Amino acid sequence: MKAKISFEKASTLLVIIASLGSLFIIFRQTNLMSKQFELQRLEQHKSVLPYLTMFNTRNNETYGYSISNKGIGPALIDAINITYKDSVYKNHDLRDFFVAVITKNDTLFKGQNDIGHSTLREGMLIPANESITTVYYNSKDRERVKSLRKWFNEEIEIEIIFSSIYGEQWQLKNNYSTPLKIKGVID
Repeated sequence: MKAKISFEKASTLLVIIASLGSLFIIFRQTNLMSKQFELQRLEQHKSVLPYLTMFNTRNNETYGYSISNKGIGPALIDAINITYKDSVYKNHDLRDFFVAVITKNDTLFKGQNDIGHSTLREGMLIPANESITTVYYNSKDRERVKSLRKWFNEEIEIEIIFSSIYGEQWQLKNNYSTPLKIKGVID
């Protein structure tokens, strides 16, 4: 005995198959759109990536210690910490450290109350392709310039924690050449 399929049953079966096919296509498109959105999000994050570096500058009788953003996005300063011997000076900029420590521990700078500087503190922003000379010293006394350079390169550890505008966070230390990522957006 042959079973005959009625037109209504056949059309119902075709509608169910078409519906399942449509459901599969919608699921697939949603998955592809999600992947595309993730790629766009990653591209946006990369397009505002800050990249800080620290370096010495010297011009005849002028010595400077600079921080530069070589990235393509602004760097938000989250913390500046300076370690000297067993002490950590939290959220001190280099000028504050000079006045508080160097003038008291280095005989070449005793009695000197201040030094040229540009303030760099927590909450400040370093725009892309900008440099800040955090400390500069103008002197013909080569011994003082040599001593100051030694302080910033050997005697102390300078740590800067900075973020992108999306909240990714890095740590830069003066004895390392590249920033270390410590927090991603998803973390």
